[in-house]
Amino acid sequence: MSSRYGRFMGDVDAYQQAEEEVEQARDEKRREAKAVLAADLAAEPVKPTAAHTRSSAELPLGLIKTTSNMRTGELPDIQGLAISIREVGLISPLLVRLTAEGDYRLVAGRRRLAALVLVHDSNPEALVRCEVIDSDTDEAEAWILMLTENLQREDPPPLQVARGLRAALRLDPT
Repeated sequence: MSSRYGRFMGDVDAYQQAEEEVEQARDEKRREAKAVLAADLAAEPVKPTAAHTRSSAELPLGLIKTTSNMRTGELPDIQGLAISIREVGLISPLLVRLTAEGDYRLVAGRRRLAALVLVHDSNPEALVRCEVIDSDTDEAEAWILMLTENLQREDPPPLQVARGLRAALRLDPT
């Protein structure tokens, strides 16, 4: 009985050691992945988009214009978003860019803008909270901001992502 017990304990010890080695290997992979992420964050950005200044503003709804967007078709659950905005307010401001014509082009927040139109019953004088990106932000950077917001908030269809990437690359192929 003693030899069977010893063999059993040897199997348990081997199993425990194997589990510890697997966990050490996983820890090492996590450390390596964390180091890669830290290096990515420490690297110089390809474009200085994040460094451009933004200012807060309350703009009349009628001054905010939309242009082509990577999204197409129906905007889901606008009514629900409008009710939420009416009840708790606009949590994330619209991101806009001043145009040469003096109005503002929507960069990010197409669903929010559609909901705000419902909330304010299409009143062009209603004031809307916005972040205005500075004029140093070029058209390609504006497309990248739009694309990034759409990818962060939802899982758009691949064709819409391709349209957004194609537009950004057309404007700045680097």
